[in-house]
Amino acid sequence: MVCLKRCYEALEVGGRLAVLIGDVPRGGKYTPIVKDVLNLPFGEIRSIIVKVQHNCTSDRKRYGKMEDVPIKHEYCVIFKKPVVETLSCTFEPSPKKKAVI
Repeated sequence: MVCLKRCYEALEVGGRLAVLIGDVPRGGKYTPIVKDVLNLPFGEIRSIIVKVQHNCTSDRKRYGKMEDVPIKHEYCVIFKKPVVETLSCTFEPSPKKKAVI
């Protein structure tokens, strides 16, 4: 996720970062990578687009005996770098010290 953070930091204020993510089956278990991206501690999520995958190597497999349906989609998550609000600080003068003579 370091790469995504660096890409985000390189954005201008108001800029957008699009991240294309596909979930994967690993060791017979479904691994939803998108949940990690949605929980990134930076940016404002503006949109999540679900996209159909085309021309995948897995399209040539037969899934007749498989328990789960094949993954046929991926996500495009759009982040926006928000405008940073400036903090307004008010300073009160320190109390005047009496001169020691």
